[in-house]
Amino acid sequence: MSKKLHNLIKSCIEKSSISFINTSYIDSKSTDKIIKFLYKNRDYIQKNIYSSLHFDMGYMVKINWLDNFPATTKEFGYIISFKEAGDILVEHSQDVKADYMIYSVMFNYMQYLELALKNILSYNNSEILYTHDINALWEKTKPIIKNTFGKDEIEISIIDSIIKSIFPQNRTSMDFRYKTDKQGKDNIPNNFTLDLYVVKIWIDVFDTIIYDTYNT
Repeated sequence: MSKKLHNLIKSCIEKSSISFINTSYIDSKSTDKIIKFLYKNRDYIQKNIYSSLHFDMGYMVKINWLDNFPATTKEFGYIISFKEAGDILVEHSQDVKADYMIYSVMFNYMQYLELALKNILSYNNSEILYTHDINALWEKTKPIIKNTFGKDEIEISIIDSIIKSIFPQNRTSMDFRYKTDKQGKDNIPNNFTLDLYVVKIWIDVFDTIIYDTYNT
């Protein structure tokens, strides 16, 4: 482990932590120092970068504890991580920033919805559709939500309306991953508009209703 690189990365993290996430802050002075370090140690660039991934800066991933838990615990992490990522991004997407944050926000929420619905299908040992289409997944999942998890007609109607209102027919997370489709047509037209915080609220409503289906 390079002590010099360790200190450079630590300094970069410490300086970033005093900034606000919505400023898109990049500590260019610190990153320039890291690049200069790599120039000086050009024969060991990959070795230094790889070893740095194991510096514990307080953000270290340590999930070996999952070995002692059921597979559903890990599935929970996959599902909730995309929702929470969307929530964090929304909090920093006011005013004009919403115009470009929409893509990452909506992708995270759609990925969350997709994983949550596919998890319900898996729980019921149903065929899991190999699609990113939220509407198709919802139609397949709807009777399971009602019959297996005991959601009433109003709850079903709420979920149905949330999905159909926010995610029109045939819209998938791919629309927010790429600017154009395979034919070169814009996935999201320039007249597209919605309020991201209102979307967050409806996603929260959705999660409140289905949370017990994946938090087991």
